[in-house]
Amino acid sequence: MTKDKIDSLITEGNFQDPCGHPELIETHISWVIVCNRFVYKIKKPMHYSFLDFSTLEKRKYYCEREVELNQRLTKDLYLDVVPVKEEAGRIGVGNVKGEVIDYAVRLRRMDREKQMDVLLQKNKVSSSDVQNLARQIANFHKKAAVVLNKDISDVQRKFNDLAVEKDYLRKQLGIWSDGLIDLAIDQSNGFLEENRDLLIARLKEGFFRDCHGDLHSRNIFLLPEPIIFDCIEFSDDFRQIDVLNEVAFLCMDLDAF
Repeated sequence: MTKDKIDSLITEGNFQDPCGHPELIETHISWVIVCNRFVYKIKKPMHYSFLDFSTLEKRKYYCEREVELNQRLTKDLYLDVVPVKEEAGRIGVGNVKGEVIDYAVRLRRMDREKQMDVLLQKNKVSSSDVQNLARQIANFHKKAAVVLNKDISDVQRKFNDLAVEKDYLRKQLGIWSDGLIDLAIDQSNGFLEENRDLLIARLKEGFFRDCHGDLHSRNIFLLPEPIIFDCIEFSDDFRQIDVLNEVAFLCMDLDAF
């Protein structure tokens, strides 16, 4: 798919389900089309060092992986994978006529006003909401597959990639940002070296699991039962981490709020 075809789908496309006024939400790696009852998520044809959606076959595979992995955390949000087709220049999604040109993950539409980041901004997240969420995360981590083959130095290399952003941050924040990044890297390196034996022990004891990988408030709906969605499907390595790494990422987001 290209942006032009996405625009065509939005303005005059054909959907297997009613879609009166489709809304496009664009992320770094996906086009998300919000319809009446369903949401369709189409992966962009891109290739990075950590992600490869460059072919139709790979996009179909990762659509299927997205449904499979997210169904560990959700009951009926992720529904299936449907084809994107084209016939006589008209783009359609689902059970429509045409040649398959891409694939989309089909999800049940949720109330975006119930996303945790939106509720946090309105000061509408209660302590009971957080407790319910914590229980759900803990139960998920207990059932998640154990990962025993992992280089514990990997988290250090990933964090230290901050250094490549110095030029960008200097333009945005000024020269003082260099010192901030250097300090963060030095503190992180010191902590990880000091606790290397502990991390090795945690790996051996089964605390590294096949987790969510991107657990922050924008990927959570706070309903009577919290719904955690949009886990990382494109890289097993990014998702297979220490459970405390996952929890700390969410806590950092909550601290920022």
